Amino acid sequence: MKERKAPRKNMNKVSKYKRNLYRRAGANQDDMKDLIKKRIFKKGYVKRKLVGEKATKNTINETVGGLCEKLGTKYPDDFKWAAADQKITSVERAVTLTEKGGAFLIGRTNPEVHLRNIKEAADRGVAVIFADADTVRSADFDIAPYPVILVENGFRKFTEFYRPYRDAYKGKVVGITGSLGKTTTRGYIKCVVEQKYPAYVSTSNLNSSHNVASNIINNASPANKVLVQEIGASIKGSVATSAEILHPDIAVITNVREHHVNEYGSIDNVFADKITLVEFLTDGGTAVVNFDDDRLGTYDYKCNVASFGIDTDRDVKYRGSNIVQNGELLEMDVSYGGKTVHVSSEITGEHNAYNILAAFAVGKVLGISDELIKEGIAEYRASGTRQNIVEYGRNTLFVDCYNVSNDSISDCMKTLEEMDVPEGGRRIAIVGGENKLGDLRVEKTRELGQTIAKAKVDEIVCYGSDKTDEDALDRFGDPQTLYDTIKECGNENVKLVKGFDNIVDYMEKEIQPNDAVLFKCIVYLNMPVSIDKAFGTGFCLGQKETRKGRKTKTIGGYKGFIMREMEEAYIKDVTEKKLSQKTIVIPDEFDGRPVFAIGKGLFAFSDVETLDLGNSLQHIAVGAFRNCRKLKEVRIPDSVKYIREGAFRGCTNLEKVTLGSGLIQIDKNAFGGCKKLKNVVVPPDLDAVIDPDAFDIEI
Repeated sequence: MKERKAPRKNMNKVSKYKRNLYRRAGANQDDMKDLIKKRIFKKGYVKRKLVGEKATKNTINETVGGLCEKLGTKYPDDFKWAAADQKITSVERAVTLTEKGGAFLIGRTNPEVHLRNIKEAADRGVAVIFADADTVRSADFDIAPYPVILVENGFRKFTEFYRPYRDAYKGKVVGITGSLGKTTTRGYIKCVVEQKYPAYVSTSNLNSSHNVASNIINNASPANKVLVQEIGASIKGSVATSAEILHPDIAVITNVREHHVNEYGSIDNVFADKITLVEFLTDGGTAVVNFDDDRLGTYDYKCNVASFGIDTDRDVKYRGSNIVQNGELLEMDVSYGGKTVHVSSEITGEHNAYNILAAFAVGKVLGISDELIKEGIAEYRASGTRQNIVEYGRNTLFVDCYNVSNDSISDCMKTLEEMDVPEGGRRIAIVGGENKLGDLRVEKTRELGQTIAKAKVDEIVCYGSDKTDEDALDRFGDPQTLYDTIKECGNENVKLVKGFDNIVDYMEKEIQPNDAVLFKCIVYLNMPVSIDKAFGTGFCLGQKETRKGRKTKTIGGYKGFIMREMEEAYIKDVTEKKLSQKTIVIPDEFDGRPVFAIGKGLFAFSDVETLDLGNSLQHIAVGAFRNCRKLKEVRIPDSVKYIREGAFRGCTNLEKVTLGSGLIQIDKNAFGGCKKLKNVVVPPDLDAVIDPDAFDIEI
C-alpha cells in the first residue's frame, strides 16, 4: 500500500499577513503598526479593509460606448471585443499603467512603438484601445487582431477627455517644471503642503503627460485637498500637453537652462514650452517663478506672480539671503513683506536655496503659516541617488546621480571640498559632464573643466561612456573634453575612465577606507549600479533591465531578475511553497547570474529553522529575516558586504552568529531583539563598521 504523504503545512495565516504587511510598509516597523491599526483581526484570520491610497482614488464610471461618445467616435457595429455597455475599470494613456478590463488611449507615436504598445495593452487584457486614426493609417499595420477603435484627431480628443475630471476637482493643483531642480522642489513642496493639507504628490520620475493624465483621473479626488504634479520635458510640446491636462492653480518654474536644447533646437524653444505651464493657469492662478533666471524674470505675466530670487536686482516677493552651508545643514533667510524667516534643511549644495524658496512661496500662496513652512522644509531629506550623503563602512559617499548641470556639479565640488575626512583619507570626485547640450557641448564642457580644475580635492575622475559617437556624447556627456581641459589648466590629479566595468574596477582598487567620494553623473551612466557592484550597497535594488527583454522569473521557488548593467540577480520574492519550508538555501546563481541581493522582508515572520545564505550573496536587505523565531544559528558568508537595518531583528531563538570576513557595514538593530544570542564569532581580520546598536550584546 502506497504511503500517503503528510499534507504540507502552510505558513501561519497571521504570520504570512504580517510579513506581507511588513513588506508593503517598506520593511518599516512603525509604518507597519500604522497599517495594522487600519485592519481588522477576527477569529484567527485577517479581514482586509480598503484604506489608504486606494481609498482616495476616483471611481471610474465609464462604459465602452460612453467613451466612444466622449471621444467623438462611433461604437463599431462589428466590434467583437467588448459590448457597448461594458463597464471599464480604468482609463490610461501609458501602456505600463493599463490593466485588465480597462481602456487605453494611444496618441501619436512612431509606427513601431505604436504597434508594440497596442500589442502590450492587448496582452494585459484591456477591454478597448482607442488609437489615433492618422497614426494607425500611416503605420500601415493590421489592427484586426486587437480591440482597437479608431479616433479621428485622437491626440486632441484624448487631451480633452480629461478636462471634466480636472474641472470636477475642487482642491488646489500645483504643477512644477523647469530644466533642473524639479524633483527636489517637488520634495520640499510635499513636506510643506502636508503640514496642513492631505495631498497627493506625484512620485519618482513619473512626470510625462501620460502620468499627469493618470493622476488627474485617479488622484484628483475629494480626499486630497492638494495635488502636486511634477512635469517633465523631453521633446517640444511635452510641457504644453501636460499643462493643458493639468490646468494648475499654481505653476512653479524652477529655471530655464540649456539642458535638452539638443531636442528643442534652441533655448528659446525650451522656454516657450515651459512657460505654457503659466499660460494654462486657472483664472486667479499664481505663477511661482525664479527671477534670477533672465527669461523668467523678464516675461510679461498676465497672472498673479509670486517671484523668488537671490542675486537679481529685480523686485521679488520672496528673497533668499545669508545662505550658508554648515556641514550637511543648509541655512538661509527668506524675506518677504517686511518679514524675515530663518529656515534650515539637511541638504548639501547652495543651489538648493532656490528649491527651498520655491516651496516657501507655494506654502504662502496656499495659506500655510511661516512656522509650518519652516517645519516642512526642515523635514525634507534627500535619499536614494539624489544629493544623498551616506556614511558607509569607513567611507563617505556623496551620491547625486540623476540630472547634472555645470552649476550643480560645481556646487557639489564645493561641498566635497568642505567635507571632513579622517587622517589619511582623500577627497575624490567622480564626475561626468553636462549632457543634452547639442552644439553647445564642447563650449559648456570646457567651461566646467576650467571651473572644477581649481577645486581643492585630491583626485578628479572624468567618467563617461566608452562610446564616442556624437549621439553618445550628447546623451552621456563628454569625459574626454572634460579631462583634456582640466589637464590644460595644470591639474595633474585627474584621470579618465570610460565604461561600466572600468569604473567598477577603479572603485574596487583605488577607493580606500576614510576616503570621501562624490559621484556626480547623469542617470544614463548608471553610476549608482556601479557603486552597488563595487561596495555591495543597495542604491539600485529592483531596477530591471527591460531593453534586453529580461523580466521577472520564478526559478526554484524564488522570484527575481537580472539587474541592469550589473549582470547579477536580485531575488525580490518567494513562492508560497518556498516560504513554508523549514530549510532555506539562497542559491549562488539565479537565471545563470550570481545572486547579489535579497529583498526587504523576504522571509520575515516565517518559520524557517535552518538557513544557508550561499556563497555569492552580497547584500542582505532590511528585515529580510525579521521575526524568524525558530532560527537558531546563522553563518554569514564571506561574500556578504552589507547587512541592513533589522535584517535578523526579533529572531528570539537565535543563539549563534558567525560573521563573514567580507563585511563592510552592519546597520543598527540588524540583530536587535535576539534574546538568546550569546555567541557572535568575529573573524580576526574583520574591518567592518558595526553600528553600536547592531547587537544587543557586546561583541
